[in-house]
Amino acid sequence: MSNKHYFGSREQLSELQTNYANEMQSVFKSLSRGLIGSKTKNISIKKYYQLCAAKLNEKDMESVMAKAKNNELTEIKLNYTKKTLNHYKDRQDKTEKEMISLQEQNIQLYQNLKEMKQENALYKEGVKSLAKYYEVSEDRIIDIINYSHKNNKELENEREL
Repeated sequence: MSNKHYFGSREQLSELQTNYANEMQSVFKSLSRGLIGSKTKNISIKKYYQLCAAKLNEKDMESVMAKAKNNELTEIKLNYTKKTLNHYKDRQDKTEKEMISLQEQNIQLYQNLKEMKQENALYKEGVKSLAKYYEVSEDRIIDIINYSHKNNKELENEREL
C-alpha cells in the first residue's frame, strides 16, 4: 500500500513533520524536531522488551556489587576524614586561643618584672641610705628587714586562725 496520495513525496512528508513539530513546540517547549534526513532505524518492540527483560549475568552482578561496596567504603572513609579534620580544626582553634592567652600573660609578667626591677633599685637605694645614716653595714640592714618581714607574716597567720 502506498500513502503517496495522502502525503505526497518524501520532501512533502518531511515538511508536514516539521510543521507539526513547530506547532507542538509552541505548546510543549521541551519537545524538539528529530533530525531531518536521519538514517536512524528504530528497534523492534520485541527487541526492546527483550532488552528490558534481560537479566544481568553473575559477573556483571558481582562487578556492580563490588562497585557499590567500594562507593560505600569511600563514603565511610570520607566521613571519618571529615570528622578528623574538624577535630584538628577545633584543636587548632583552642591552641590559638591558648597561645593568645599565654602571650597576654607573658606581657603582664614582663610588666610586673619591670616594676619589680624598679622597686628593687629603690630598695637597694634605701638600704644604702639607711646603712650610711646609721653607720651600719648594708648586710646587717637587710637581715633586720628580713627578720621584720618574717615576724609580720607570722602575725598575719595568727590573726587568720
